[in-house]
Amino acid sequence: MIQWMKSNSIENEAPETPEGSPDVTQDPRESQFLEKDFYYYNVARQVLDMIVEHQLEKTGISDASGLGKGSSPFKRVQTPCLSESQLHEDLGENFDELNGYLLCKTPDEYMFWDAFNIGSVAKRSIGSGAATMISDRPELHHLLLLGSEILWQTMFSLLSQSYPRAMRPVNGVEPIDVIQAVDFQ
Repeated sequence: MIQWMKSNSIENEAPETPEGSPDVTQDPRESQFLEKDFYYYNVARQVLDMIVEHQLEKTGISDASGLGKGSSPFKRVQTPCLSESQLHEDLGENFDELNGYLLCKTPDEYMFWDAFNIGSVAKRSIGSGAATMISDRPELHHLLLLGSEILWQTMFSLLSQSYPRAMRPVNGVEPIDVIQAVDFQ
Protein backbone atom coordinates (compact mmCIF):
# COMPACT_ATOMS: atom_id res chain seq x y z
CA MET A 1 0.00 0.00 0.00
CA ILE A 2 1.44 3.37 -1.03
CA GLN A 3 0.70 6.36 1.18
CA TRP A 4 1.35 9.87 -0.07
CA MET A 5 1.28 12.63 2.50
CA LYS A 6 0.59 16.23 1.55
CA SER A 7 1.54 19.08 3.81
CA ASN A 8 -0.28 22.41 4.17
CA SER A 9 2.97 24.20 3.38
CA ILE A 10 2.66 23.16 -0.27
CA GLU A 11 -0.51 24.91 -1.34
CA ASN A 12 -2.01 24.91 -4.82
CA GLU A 13 0.15 21.97 -5.77
CA ALA A 14 -1.45 18.77 -6.96
CA PRO A 15 -0.74 15.72 -4.80
CA GLU A 16 1.74 13.28 -6.24
CA THR A 17 0.33 10.12 -7.76
CA PRO A 18 2.03 6.75 -7.89
CA GLU A 19 3.38 5.78 -11.27
CA GLY A 20 2.30 2.51 -12.77
CA SER A 21 -0.46 1.00 -14.81
CA PRO A 22 -3.62 3.14 -15.00
CA ASP A 23 -5.89 0.18 -14.25
CA VAL A 24 -4.73 0.00 -10.63
CA THR A 25 -7.53 1.08 -8.31
CA GLN A 26 -6.76 2.96 -5.14
CA ASP A 27 -7.65 1.46 -1.79
CA PRO A 28 -10.34 3.69 -0.17
CA ARG A 29 -8.38 3.68 3.09
CA GLU A 30 -5.48 5.38 1.30
CA SER A 31 -7.54 8.43 0.33
CA GLN A 32 -7.78 9.53 3.96
CA PHE A 33 -4.04 10.27 3.96
CA LEU A 34 -3.89 12.54 0.90
CA GLU A 35 -5.10 15.78 2.48
CA LYS A 36 -3.73 15.50 6.01
CA ASP A 37 -1.17 17.67 7.75
CA PHE A 38 2.01 16.15 9.02
CA TYR A 39 4.41 17.50 11.59
CA TYR A 40 7.99 16.59 12.31
CA TYR A 41 10.74 17.92 14.47
CA ASN A 42 13.93 18.53 12.50
CA VAL A 43 16.47 16.69 14.66
CA ALA A 44 19.21 16.91 12.03
CA ARG A 45 18.89 20.70 11.92
CA GLN A 46 19.15 20.98 15.71
CA VAL A 47 22.22 18.72 15.88
CA LEU A 48 23.86 20.74 13.11
CA ASP A 49 22.98 23.99 14.92
CA MET A 50 24.55 22.66 18.15
CA ILE A 51 27.77 21.83 16.29
CA VAL A 52 27.88 25.19 14.49
CA GLU A 53 27.06 27.04 17.74
CA HIS A 54 30.01 25.37 19.43
CA GLN A 55 32.40 26.07 16.56
CA LEU A 56 31.36 29.72 16.20
CA GLU A 57 31.52 30.30 19.96
CA LYS A 58 34.97 28.71 20.08
CA THR A 59 36.26 31.10 17.41
CA GLY A 60 34.43 34.10 18.88
CA ILE A 61 32.20 34.91 15.90
CA SER A 62 28.48 34.70 15.17
CA ASP A 63 26.34 34.45 12.08
CA ALA A 64 23.26 36.39 10.95
CA SER A 65 20.86 33.81 12.40
CA GLY A 66 22.30 34.32 15.89
CA LEU A 67 24.38 31.17 16.10
CA GLY A 68 27.57 31.80 18.03
CA LYS A 69 25.95 34.26 20.45
CA GLY A 70 24.66 31.60 22.84
CA SER A 71 26.70 29.32 25.01
CA SER A 72 27.45 25.77 23.97
CA PRO A 73 27.07 23.23 26.79
CA PHE A 74 29.80 21.10 25.21
CA LYS A 75 33.57 21.27 25.50
CA ARG A 76 34.02 18.84 22.62
CA VAL A 77 31.85 18.16 19.60
CA GLN A 78 34.39 16.37 17.40
CA THR A 79 35.61 13.74 19.85
CA PRO A 80 33.10 11.23 21.24
CA CYS A 81 33.09 10.27 24.91
CA LEU A 82 33.65 6.59 24.07
CA SER A 83 36.12 5.71 21.33
CA GLU A 84 38.70 3.11 20.40
CA SER A 85 42.01 3.76 22.13
CA GLN A 86 44.10 3.52 18.96
CA LEU A 87 42.10 6.37 17.37
CA HIS A 88 42.96 8.93 20.04
CA GLU A 89 46.31 8.28 21.66
CA ASP A 90 46.85 11.89 22.79
CA LEU A 91 43.71 12.58 24.87
CA GLY A 92 45.47 11.97 28.16
CA GLU A 93 44.04 12.40 31.63
CA ASN A 94 40.41 13.16 30.69
CA PHE A 95 39.90 9.52 29.69
CA ASP A 96 40.08 6.11 31.32
CA GLU A 97 41.05 3.07 29.28
CA LEU A 98 38.58 0.20 29.48
CA ASN A 99 38.87 -2.99 27.37
CA GLY A 100 40.61 -1.23 24.48
CA TYR A 101 38.31 1.79 24.58
CA LEU A 102 38.80 5.27 25.94
CA LEU A 103 35.95 6.42 28.19
CA CYS A 104 35.69 10.08 29.12
CA LYS A 105 35.42 11.08 32.79
CA THR A 106 32.82 13.82 32.17
CA PRO A 107 30.31 12.61 29.54
CA ASP A 108 28.10 15.72 29.83
CA GLU A 109 30.87 17.79 28.24
CA TYR A 110 30.77 15.73 25.02
CA MET A 111 28.11 16.11 22.35
CA PHE A 112 28.54 12.53 21.13
CA TRP A 113 28.58 9.40 23.26
CA ASP A 114 30.24 7.29 20.57
CA ALA A 115 30.72 7.43 16.81
CA PHE A 116 26.98 6.99 16.14
CA ASN A 117 25.03 8.21 19.18
CA ILE A 118 24.59 11.65 20.68
CA GLY A 119 25.14 12.16 24.40
CA SER A 120 22.61 12.78 27.16
CA VAL A 121 22.86 16.59 27.08
CA ALA A 122 22.18 16.65 23.33
CA LYS A 123 19.26 14.23 23.77
CA ARG A 124 17.81 16.45 26.47
CA SER A 125 18.13 19.49 24.21
CA ILE A 126 16.37 17.73 21.34
CA GLY A 127 13.61 16.51 23.66
CA SER A 128 13.13 20.03 25.03
CA GLY A 129 12.92 21.45 21.51
CA ALA A 130 10.32 18.90 20.44
CA ALA A 131 8.33 19.44 23.65
CA THR A 132 8.40 23.20 23.10
CA MET A 133 7.13 22.75 19.54
CA ILE A 134 4.21 20.68 20.80
CA SER A 135 3.41 22.81 23.85
CA ASP A 136 3.37 26.01 21.78
CA ARG A 137 0.80 24.54 19.39
CA PRO A 138 -2.34 23.21 21.12
CA GLU A 139 -3.54 21.57 17.90
CA LEU A 140 -0.64 19.11 18.26
CA HIS A 141 -1.47 17.94 21.78
CA HIS A 142 -3.63 15.08 20.50
CA LEU A 143 -0.62 13.71 18.60
CA LEU A 144 0.97 12.64 21.88
CA LEU A 145 -1.89 10.26 22.57
CA LEU A 146 -2.11 9.27 18.92
CA GLY A 147 1.59 8.41 18.90
CA SER A 148 1.28 6.19 21.95
CA GLU A 149 -1.79 4.46 20.46
CA ILE A 150 0.04 3.80 17.18
CA LEU A 151 3.03 2.46 19.12
CA TRP A 152 0.78 0.11 21.11
CA GLN A 153 -1.03 -1.12 17.98
CA THR A 154 2.25 -1.63 16.11
CA MET A 155 3.74 -3.59 19.00
CA PHE A 156 0.59 -5.72 19.21
CA SER A 157 0.71 -6.34 15.47
CA LEU A 158 4.37 -7.38 15.58
CA LEU A 159 3.78 -9.66 18.55
CA SER A 160 0.79 -11.18 16.80
CA GLN A 161 2.92 -12.01 13.78
CA SER A 162 5.55 -13.60 16.00
CA TYR A 163 3.04 -15.54 18.06
CA PRO A 164 0.11 -16.66 15.86
CA ARG A 165 -1.92 -17.81 18.88
CA ALA A 166 -2.17 -14.19 19.98
CA MET A 167 -4.22 -13.47 16.85
CA ARG A 168 -7.13 -15.61 18.07
CA PRO A 169 -10.25 -13.63 18.87
CA VAL A 170 -10.59 -12.83 22.56
CA ASN A 171 -14.18 -13.26 23.79
CA GLY A 172 -15.34 -13.26 20.17
CA VAL A 173 -13.69 -9.90 19.38
CA GLU A 174 -11.22 -9.82 16.50
CA PRO A 175 -7.97 -7.85 17.03
CA ILE A 176 -8.14 -4.51 15.22
CA ASP A 177 -5.92 -3.72 12.29
CA VAL A 178 -3.32 -0.95 12.69
CA ILE A 179 -4.92 1.01 9.83
CA GLN A 180 -8.29 0.94 11.61
CA ALA A 181 -6.74 2.26 14.81
CA VAL A 182 -5.28 5.40 13.20
CA ASP A 183 -7.61 8.40 13.18
CA PHE A 184 -5.94 11.57 11.94
CA GLN A 185 -8.94 13.84 12.50
